[in-house]
Order: sequence, then structure tokens, then C-alpha cells
Amino acid sequence: MPGISSSELQKHLKFETVNFVTQLAFNNESYNELLTADYTYANKSVAEHYGLSSVNSDDSWEKRDYIGNNNDDRRGVIGHASFLSSRATTTGSNPIKRGVFIRNNIMCQEFTVAVAGVDNKNIVDTDTEADIVRKHTEDPGCQFCHQFIDGVGFGFEFYGSDGNRRLQELTKSETDPYQDVSADG
Repeated sequence: MPGISSSELQKHLKFETVNFVTQLAFNNESYNELLTADYTYANKSVAEHYGLSSVNSDDSWEKRDYIGNNNDDRRGVIGHASFLSSRATTTGSNPIKRGVFIRNNIMCQEFTVAVAGVDNKNIVDTDTEADIVRKHTEDPGCQFCHQFIDGVGFGFEFYGSDGNRRLQELTKSETDPYQDVSADG
């Protein structure tokens, strides 16, 4: 989980996902809950990370609703920080990595590793992730796959590399480093 520096928090976030799936299975919940649940099972560290109502300790795992607390659109395992952060870089959200994962593993559509990289000569310091991808997909050789990947991946763009909701992203600009997040990839 590149965007989360605490190994202890990483451990708790991974267990959040395992515990969530286990709870669904043992409570005979619908398979749809894996992707649509508006709640999770959190301990103190996970609840604090998401800004959810408090849990007494890291040894206690309790059901917590996402509604409110700036988590209204977080859903199921693909809304867990363990998923979002592990498909990101240390500073960026990486919508392509997230989109490819969803297409390959949830939608069962095979996408291979890209052969072309981003042509950095067109990238400027104030470019957001969406700007960079948009410039990359101007290449006709890249458009075919990206027409399927980008919309799915950018659906997660409001979640940063730490798996938390964000409205701005950090760019390389020294004068105006924060730009509004765009999910229009």
C-alpha cells in the first residue's frame, strides 16, 4: 500500500477486507454486498483512517456505516483503502491500474500490460492525473484499450493513494501544486 506509510495501519486495512468478506459469508449476505455495501467492519485505527464513528480499540471490530463522514459514495471491497491504496502510487491515485484491475478481475475482461508509455514531453507540472491520461490516449495506439479502462478507473479518482476521499490532487507545480480532482479521464 504505497500511499500508507504505517505498517500497522496497512495490516489493519488488509484485515478490514478479510473480516468484511468473512462477515458477509458467515451472515449469509448477498454476493452483491461485496460491491455495494455502504458499511464496513472497523477497529479503532480503520475508523480513524476513514473518519468513521469511534471504535474503542484495535482489538475490537465493529460494523460502521459509511454514510456521512465524507464517505457517502464508498461502497464494498472496492471502496476499502486496501484496494484503493494497493492500486496507486505513493503520491498518485493511478486510475489506469484501478481500471485494469476492475476490468480483469471483476468484469472478467482481459487487458494486457500496455506497450507504450506516456510521452513526457507534452506533460506540464500543473497536469493532473486526468490531464496526463488524456494526453497519453491521444495516441491512436492507446485509444483502443483506454476507451474501456479510463471510465472505470477514473470512477475512483476522488480517492487518493491512501484510500481516503479527496477533492484536490498534488501536481509537480511549484507555484500552484494543488489542482481540483477530475473524474473525467
